[in-house]
Amino acid sequence: MSIELCDSVDALQRRGYDDLVPHDHLYLSAPWLRVEEHWAQPAPFHLVVTASGAREPGGVLSCFPLDETSEPWPFTHVDVVLERLMDKHDIRPRPDTSAALTSLMPTILCGGRRTSDTRMVLSREASPEVRRGLCDELLDSVERAAVRADSHSITLLYVEESDEELRGALTGRGFLEFPTDPCALLTLTTPTFDGYRQQLPRSRRGSIARERRKIAEAGVTIDVVPIDESVIDELAPLQEQHHGKYGVHLSAEKSAEIHRLLMRYFESDLRVVTARSADGALRGFTTFTPRGGTLHMRQAGFDYEWKKSIPLYFETVFYTPVQYALDHGIRHLDYSIASEDVKLSRGCELVGRYGYVKLLDNSHEKEIRWVLSEIGRQAAIVTDA
Repeated sequence: MSIELCDSVDALQRRGYDDLVPHDHLYLSAPWLRVEEHWAQPAPFHLVVTASGAREPGGVLSCFPLDETSEPWPFTHVDVVLERLMDKHDIRPRPDTSAALTSLMPTILCGGRRTSDTRMVLSREASPEVRRGLCDELLDSVERAAVRADSHSITLLYVEESDEELRGALTGRGFLEFPTDPCALLTLTTPTFDGYRQQLPRSRRGSIARERRKIAEAGVTIDVVPIDESVIDELAPLQEQHHGKYGVHLSAEKSAEIHRLLMRYFESDLRVVTARSADGALRGFTTFTPRGGTLHMRQAGFDYEWKKSIPLYFETVFYTPVQYALDHGIRHLDYSIASEDVKLSRGCELVGRYGYVKLLDNSHEKEIRWVLSEIGRQAAIVTDA
């Protein structure tokens, strides 16, 4: 086995990355990694492994160092993620809990950033034995890189429950496991919107008609358009409002920068659902990107001061994207994580995800193990219920 480090997406693509990464994976696609390359601080890097005797790479692990300079996104920083999961499960912190969580930073986040689908990219043509060797070599390499960088931990936060290959490799190397936020996936089983509506509980079916009628009576126009410069400056202030509602501080200027990067690298693939009042003002939006037979829901924003009783959220996040998917032969919508009850009520299925952390600073190991154990215990109670 040989290992190399690529410090740019250009270098990664020169090593044949596009032929290796699954086409259906948005967040490890080269265009998305280019967005991260512009945005992430410190700079990400990619470990590439080649099997003995092979000419082409057999595996890639994308790595994102996170420290005090990184954007404190509540779904990527392991200390904030664990604090949020404790709050979600009503787990009261102990006197040493805060210090223990802080001790996990800085970290190296592996397998994708700002995503609910953590993966290691391995050759689909390799035998199970070769894949295990490739996986071990990548994990060896990231551990060496983390030690050199004085990181306190290595984290993978959203490994799919069914990914037994990666999960087994991580636990076998001493990574601590914990249940994290499940991913909400919507599968459309019929070709019509009425068929989608019939998938929902009876009480919900009637409310959809009432919600859509209320929007029409308010004079709101709903459209699906490509994202371009004509709408970006309108999106950013509403997105800032939406983030602020959930305790995330992202300025309108940074939101606009992200949209321009996405527009640059995804071009016509990026779409936005717009909800405009009769005067033409944008009152709500949702962006999405189709890839590999799945429509990935991305960002949202709303004018919370305008007619709060108008249910723009459900129209822009669910009903119009569902209709778009049906019109374009797409049968799967990825709604990522959070707001689980709302997503379940609109027909989503929750798919389990597990987080993993490798302690490189053992000063608070006992407390970290207690936190993870309590999260696991409470999550099991919820699952059973």
